[in-house]
Amino acid sequence: MRSARSRSQFLHLVAALAGLAFPCQAQGPLPTPDLQGLPLRIVGVAVLPGTDSLLGRPTDMVLRPDGTLCVSDMAFHRVTCLSDSGRVLFHSGRDGQGPGEFGLPYRLAAFPDNSIGVFDIGNQSLSVLDRDGRYVDRWTLPFFFHQVNGMVGLSRGSVAISGYAPSAGWSADSAVHLFRIDSTIHHVRSFGPLPAADNREVLNYWGTGRLTMTADGRMLLTQRLPYVLLQYDTTGRLLRRNRIPGTVSRSADLAFALKKDLTSSFVTSTSEMVIAPAWAVSISPNLILAARTGGRAGEITTVWWDCIDARTGKLLGSAQLPKGFRVLDIAGVSSSGRTLLGVALVDDTPVLVRLDFRLRDSSRD
Repeated sequence: MRSARSRSQFLHLVAALAGLAFPCQAQGPLPTPDLQGLPLRIVGVAVLPGTDSLLGRPTDMVLRPDGTLCVSDMAFHRVTCLSDSGRVLFHSGRDGQGPGEFGLPYRLAAFPDNSIGVFDIGNQSLSVLDRDGRYVDRWTLPFFFHQVNGMVGLSRGSVAISGYAPSAGWSADSAVHLFRIDSTIHHVRSFGPLPAADNREVLNYWGTGRLTMTADGRMLLTQRLPYVLLQYDTTGRLLRRNRIPGTVSRSADLAFALKKDLTSSFVTSTSEMVIAPAWAVSISPNLILAARTGGRAGEITTVWWDCIDARTGKLLGSAQLPKGFRVLDIAGVSSSGRTLLGVALVDDTPVLVRLDFRLRDSSRD
């Protein structure tokens, strides 16, 4: 039987994916869906060639300022960066504990100079790779994260991590943690609300919420219940809080049952249907694309995309994705401003995809 710590690590692997929604079986190539009700229209879907053999178990993806796409992969213990056409720029990393090696590369952050931060949940460290994938340095984080849902690079010497760290003292009550990097790594401050949960132990498996950057340089936190989007400046000052009127479950307690005996603790997924926010990305200064997922027993069965006014929080439109359209996650918008880059399943194999879109007339900036 698993200890509490080993069971926690197991569930990290099962759920890498409050951001990358849980895998579901897909058959054949992805269709171009007609998502009625959204102010954006998908006009084409293309799998980036060769990416079916590049990815093992992707855990995160990030667009760098130069428009290139980087993906962390816990099966191959590496980070892969590609052009928006799918040309491999580099692979970086291998299995191990030494410099430039990864145990479980879990979350990525892109810095303004196109260097990359890699959070390794296996050894609770942050590594930095330069723009060409060369190892620069690694730091052990000052407190232990049981779950990390997102990470953003604010400057070459500053990073914010959205994650649950119950042993972090007063900071354990916050969702986002800001660190400064120089010769070592320093905790600067923590901020942001935790998800709704009566039993805080559930957050070890549920996480805190996805963290991304908006088109105008703000941090965007998607609270993982209730359905709230929060925007912060790069110091952690709250700028905007919008509660979105979409259907979600009451609290994270519905998702897990926690049991204890004399020697160990156990957590199991329940059979309850749980609907929760998954991620949100900035499509333009005024438009946010967000996802909600519904599922039970650790398997996602339904995904909704919501379009939200970034200024007011008004829900502009919502659509349920068709069953054959297995896009798991969106990294963001390409430099063209009209293509979403993400990861999807085709025949149960993860691939990178381009989703060409157009804004409907009523939502143009």
